[in-house]
Amino acid sequence: MASRGNSGTRRRRATKSQQHDAAPEQKNLGFEQLVALFGTGFAQMFGLMGDSVAAEKLELLVEGLQKIFRSQTQGALEPTMELRGRYICAAYFLAKFFKMTGSGNDVAYHFANLASALDGLQDGIVHPVLRAKQLNSRPGDRSDVWRLRVLAATGLECLIRGLDLSRITAAAQVAKDYPALKRLHRERSDQKAAEISEEAALKSSLLSWLDAVKSGELNDSMARGAAQDARNFFEFEAPHFTSDRLVTGGLSLLKSASEQAEKLLVGPPIKGQSQKEGILLRRLPPSQTVALDKWIARQPVKLTRPKAIQQLIKRALASA
Repeated sequence: MASRGNSGTRRRRATKSQQHDAAPEQKNLGFEQLVALFGTGFAQMFGLMGDSVAAEKLELLVEGLQKIFRSQTQGALEPTMELRGRYICAAYFLAKFFKMTGSGNDVAYHFANLASALDGLQDGIVHPVLRAKQLNSRPGDRSDVWRLRVLAATGLECLIRGLDLSRITAAAQVAKDYPALKRLHRERSDQKAAEISEEAALKSSLLSWLDAVKSGELNDSMARGAAQDARNFFEFEAPHFTSDRLVTGGLSLLKSASEQAEKLLVGPPIKGQSQKEGILLRRLPPSQTVALDKWIARQPVKLTRPKAIQQLIKRALASA
């Protein structure tokens, strides 16, 4: 492997062509600032990529991607911006890898373009590739949300089979033991939502997700693929599993789904909410979202976030 003695020079050369400088508090982050936030180790590897043989480049690629997604940021970033920054770094790193390994400049070009498009979002510039399709009806739920729903439903089915439980009993137990999964179900804004507990609502959602996995009737293409994998597992592999193995696997899937649900950047869309309400909620900083939820918890009547925001605005205007 090439010597790391002059890695600082290589790092400066690798990060020389940046798109813009960052303002204080990371309001706008160019590639150089993003690299700095994720640590000098990644920046050094970025510079070393060009001087390594193919096998070493692959090793550096794996190590670099691990650093990008596992390292702690050296500064405070809003969660959405932080994750986007990691994706930007990863796309640039992949572009560097494909270019320096001779895999084709055309492949590297596309990854570099993806990084640039993501970076443009930091300035409010939306590349056509990242522009959401305009729909006449309310859009469906995100792919990452549906992927976790399929994961949770698969774990639920494992418990049903391994413990020989009824669907309702198993779903009730899962809803009780893994409350974080409630981040995956749609909140209801109608009167019925106030009449049932969050645990009961989650139980109902779990059964609904399980039905969707079994039927394959899912609008999201990635979720359909994951659901097909689950059906294949239960048809061809699960019959050969012992009850203990099914239970262990089910608990592992539910734990994974629960932990990932806790890390979701934005909660699931609220059933019946308008597009403008959704945009407003997505733009709330995390600290304000927490404060809003605490205010909602103090109210005598259960409110959805959009309804709570409306009430707070009305009170502010009345006292203005």
